Amino acid sequence: MNNNFEEQLSLYKAGKLGEEEARRVEEEIARISAILDHIKDEEEEMWEELKNEVPANNTTNFEAPVKWKRKINAKIIWTSAITALAIWIAFVTIVFASSRIVTGLFALDHEESYVERSAFTQMVQMFQPDYESSSSWSTSGLFAKQGMGVLLKKYAGHTVLDTKEITVNYQLGQPKDSNAADVQLFYREKEDFSSLAGYPSDPDLGFEPLEKAPSGTTANVLILFKEALSPQELKDSFVAALYPDDTSESQVTPLTLVSDRIVLSNPSYYRHTPVYPYGENQEDINENRGKLSAQFESYDNSSHANSMIGNLRILQGRDELLETLFHAGLLDALKVDEAIVEIERNGIRYFGSYFTADTKKLLELKGDPRIHSIQVESIVLW
Repeated sequence: MNNNFEEQLSLYKAGKLGEEEARRVEEEIARISAILDHIKDEEEEMWEELKNEVPANNTTNFEAPVKWKRKINAKIIWTSAITALAIWIAFVTIVFASSRIVTGLFALDHEESYVERSAFTQMVQMFQPDYESSSSWSTSGLFAKQGMGVLLKKYAGHTVLDTKEITVNYQLGQPKDSNAADVQLFYREKEDFSSLAGYPSDPDLGFEPLEKAPSGTTANVLILFKEALSPQELKDSFVAALYPDDTSESQVTPLTLVSDRIVLSNPSYYRHTPVYPYGENQEDINENRGKLSAQFESYDNSSHANSMIGNLRILQGRDELLETLFHAGLLDALKVDEAIVEIERNGIRYFGSYFTADTKKLLELKGDPRIHSIQVESIVLW
């Protein structure tokens, strides 16, 4: 009998189990008692049969004792097998029942799991601006063990340069550990960017790799601006020039500074809105999501501001997930409440952006007075 069932019996005797748990224990007790009664009846029948087969006056015939021993051994083997099977069935039943009880009480249900996975996907993209989400998934196991995963890919054109698979393990509905350290998931700070760190502007030097690239190649670059731009200014100054016929969201990843220290991207909040889309109260969100997403992709100032506010609110209340992915106190360092107030008051400003575009198109930006510096991340054939 396993320790868990012994604990259940002790709690049952003490009257400390709930009605449902007490009922399950009583069912198991009744089942095991019935099996033991059956075994006892079998043993009594066996000995009665043996008594009837023994000759009353046979003291020289040794054939009967040999048969008795064989029958006794067979009965013992059969009884042991039945007992072991009964114990195994009882054990499996108890484990399965207790696991379902624990999972039902403490694990994330399907709606909560959907919301958490969407929030997790959005969060990871905010902290990894040079990657984009390729897919996400969730898993579940015994005793309220669950998992969330996101596959990130770094692209240059149609070429995949790198992948990262970020996973978080949950226990009793709370994040427990992750593989973030193993795959080098980290957040960016302003010292990582020359324009924010106070380094002098030097855009011409950064264009040299593009000048050497042959025609038909695609480059992924980081362009930092001399002055922060609004979403509409970003579109008018750079997006329209680089993508006259296509403004695909995945080709442009603008960056903003939060709390004067930490750099985040602003992925569209409307792609992975962390609400359960099939709930009764989500009709308005489902109807307006396409419209809001289109406004975001048009670089509407208010839409980008609202998207960033939505992204920051995802972080609120997820201190444990941030701690699991990064470290304790990150939510305090972000100063999310202050950042939201600032964006509501003044809108969102971008100090730089990742662009993926044709190398010759990017060369046309050389000498643009709005550029502080450019860094070529990669060049590929297509």
